[in-house]
Parts: sequence; C-alpha cells; structure tokens
Amino acid sequence: MNKLDAAFKAFVESAPVLCLAADRDFITIYVNPFYEHVHNVTLEQAVGKHIKDIIGEEGFQDNLEYYNQALEGNIVVRDGSFNKLDGSIHHYKATYAPIYDGKQVVGITGVVLDTTSEVEMVKTNKQLEKTKSELKTLVALDPLTNLYNRRYFSGISKTTFNTSKRNKSELSFVILDIDHFKQVNDTYGHDVGDQVLIKLSKLLSTSLRKSDVLCRYGGEEFLIMLPDTNVERACLISDKIRQRINELSIKPTEKQKFNFTVSFGVSSINCEQDNSVESVICRADKALYKAKEGGRNRVEFIV
Repeated sequence: MNKLDAAFKAFVESAPVLCLAADRDFITIYVNPFYEHVHNVTLEQAVGKHIKDIIGEEGFQDNLEYYNQALEGNIVVRDGSFNKLDGSIHHYKATYAPIYDGKQVVGITGVVLDTTSEVEMVKTNKQLEKTKSELKTLVALDPLTNLYNRRYFSGISKTTFNTSKRNKSELSFVILDIDHFKQVNDTYGHDVGDQVLIKLSKLLSTSLRKSDVLCRYGGEEFLIMLPDTNVERACLISDKIRQRINELSIKPTEKQKFNFTVSFGVSSINCEQDNSVESVICRADKALYKAKEGGRNRVEFIV
C-alpha cells in the first residue's frame, strides 16, 4: 500500500461521516467505523449483508431511487430521513456515486453526513421559540377573562400614545366599572361574580374593532383604548355597549336571575397638552367617578 492509499484509508476510517460500498445487488462490501457506530453494526457483521438488513426496509426504500441513479453512472446528492432498526430517526445528507471496474459500473459508494443532531437542534430551538411565544402571551393575559392584563396594556398604550401624539391623530380611552359588584359577590358568591366578569368580557370583545385594545384593569374595572377615535365617537361606542350590557342576564340557578349595569368614563388625548398616557387615563377615571356620582349606568366624559 502506497502512502496515498494509506492516507486515504486512514481518512475514511477516522472521518465523522458514514462511508459505504455495495455491489450492484446492494450487498455490502465495506462500511467504515462511523457507519458501524451509527447503525450499531460491525464491519464483519455488515459485509455480505443486503443494505436493507443493516439500515432497515424503510431506509432502503427511501434511498433505492438514488442507489439506482448511481448504478446508472450518476453522482447523486440528497437529504433524507428514516426510522432506523432501533426505532430512532436518522437524518442525513448523502452523496452516492458509481464504482467502476473499467467502464462498467459494478456497485455504489455512499458518503453520508449524519445531520440528526443538527435537525433535532433546529426542532428544539423552534419548540423553545414557540414555548417562549406562548409564555409571553400567557404573561400578557388575565387568567380569568383571557383579556390583556394591566401590565401589557400599560406598554402598548404608551407606544400608541406616543404615535398618536407624534402624528396628531385621535386617541380615546374608556374606563368602565361594574356597578354594585360587591353586592353581587356578597349575595351570590364569588363564583357568580366571576361569571359576571367573564360574560362582560365576552360582550366587550365582540363589541370592539380589531384595532381597539381591551384589558381587565383590575377587579371589576376594564379599560379600552380606541385609536383614531375622538371623544364624541368614544362616548357613542360606550353607550351602545352600555345598552347591550343592560340586556345581559345572569342565572346563578334555575330559579335565580339578575341583571347588572356598568358605568363609563371617557377621555381623549390632547396632543398639545398631554405629556403622558397616564394623564388621559386619569381624566377618564375622573369621568368614571362622575358617572358613579350621577347615578351609575351612564357614560360621562372629561376632555
């Protein structure tokens, strides 16, 4: 064996790729140590065996088209995957080429890069990103009503406020609070109180545009951000919602039934004077108290 042959043999036997040689009938002639490692077979066990007896019927059929192309004298490169005999998934990038004896193709050789770790890593990273996204969404939601929570609303409302102020566009905020909610809890229990919150949340969600942002601000209080909406329009929207709420009924039992009302406070951004979104929300909150003092179940605004 000359130096070049010895160097090539040493390379093949130490390379972290799978090397295979087989005759035209797909009977194995040679496999290198890394091939032995991946498919859990020794060289002695592999030589003389049909390829499918080493990698399994699924793996053989997955590659048969490419083996045949190599037997026709072509060099073929492909990505693939199959379940190995031990049940694990084998991902790979393979190059198959013909073995010549003179001008006659007498077999095939394969050099296969095992990409299982890389593929699984990509899958794991995608799953982690999905999980992070789901966790991010969960952190932003109120667990009872599935509406945005106060923390999320605080962030998005500041961004929207700054954009509206810069573009001098309309932006309104509505705070609403369930009237006499403590009495509901005291009379029917907190489970029924939760039913009220959930039912109200669903009604609010179906009453708003996709561009509007709704959150449970705390307890029985909700906050709505209405982009591109002036105070007059915000009041009209609020009153329509108020009327729909008046038609809602809660049935704690078959024999019990009650209705509830909600008060609204509305305010809009003043692009020249407001320096923070909190100042607008504060005015809406004052308008809410004005509605409470005015008899409840009504809409009030402060500009």
